[in-house]
Amino acid sequence: MMSQRRCPTCGRLLVKFRPSERYECLCGWKETQEQFPEAPFAGYYFDRKDARQFGFRSHNGFDVSAVCKRYGGGGHAAAAGFTSAIGWLPDPA
Repeated sequence: MMSQRRCPTCGRLLVKFRPSERYECLCGWKETQEQFPEAPFAGYYFDRKDARQFGFRSHNGFDVSAVCKRYGGGGHAAAAGFTSAIGWLPDPA
């Protein structure tokens, strides 16, 4: 069953199809992109009940899917993600 709500920041309709999915709006990404235009991508993570969820958004041709595939995830060049064990953080190297 699909559930809906609106973003409290921008008012856009947010949709998720499964209870385990998180509501997400790109308004925060757009603000970050405007504040740091030289950054090729931005990322976030949050802990679900069973895993840590990572998500990335890019612009100017940076392929975040290549990064996420390295950790078993996927997506496309401009938006991708992966999951890991709770508490895990990638090696910054």
